[in-house]
Amino acid sequence: MQPMTLIKDDPAQQEIKALLERYDSARRMRGNWETLWQDCYDYAMPQRGGFLSDPIPGNRKSEKIYDATAMDAADQLAASLLGNLTPIWSQWFGLKPGPELSPAEAQRLAPVLEKAGKTIQDHFDRSNFAVEIHQCYLDLIVGGTASLAFEEADPGGFSAFRFSAIPLTQITLEESESGYLEGSYRLLSLTGEQIRARYSAADLPPELVKRALKDPQARFKVLEAVLPQNLIYIYKAILVEGTNTPTLLASGQFEYSPFINFRWMKSAGESYGRS
Repeated sequence: MQPMTLIKDDPAQQEIKALLERYDSARRMRGNWETLWQDCYDYAMPQRGGFLSDPIPGNRKSEKIYDATAMDAADQLAASLLGNLTPIWSQWFGLKPGPELSPAEAQRLAPVLEKAGKTIQDHFDRSNFAVEIHQCYLDLIVGGTASLAFEEADPGGFSAFRFSAIPLTQITLEESESGYLEGSYRLLSLTGEQIRARYSAADLPPELVKRALKDPQARFKVLEAVLPQNLIYIYKAILVEGTNTPTLLASGQFEYSPFINFRWMKSAGESYGRS
């Protein structure tokens, strides 16, 4: 990101500054993995890389591949994880009465929970979950860490859920005091129209609007942060490119984080998994 001017003595700007500094700290820790990740992706999943430089659309990414053993092995293991953990069109989870209920209460509640579980499974099946979780399994295998965004779909959609497997090039994770990967920073590259649609209540800077009108394909960097705070998660979306001053586009809070972050193996003192 390019350096940006911050307005002194402005509480909102100081809060943004503190968040960006926290993000930079997490990104520096993440930087220890980028060279290793790039090597792993170059030979096992070249189309997913881009850690050391921005990928060029349409560029050939498999010219270094002379033996597809690693690529085939990653695909096969991802397919096995998909088939055994979250099989398509099979109910891989269920809802049952808890142990605190009496036998009579549990018997009355069991059919209701079973129906609710099937309804939720139907929404999973009609969503893009299978495609996105498969991509997460590939990231887990090759990079050792994966992130899945779990969001509500637009009203009236075919499914109530919308999923997105976030590439490791776009996500920076932060380990909380509990040892879980609960802090998430997602760096998006969006057009002006996409920014307007995603943050409909935001007052967009005039320079961004002017540039977007001149070039509809121009893209701007937006940092979305979801960070744990006591028993909730604080959400902020900040425009960090395209204006002289970082601009807050949206803020709010979640009861649960929309990012599901997981790793292959946890190592002492390291936030990311080993591949």
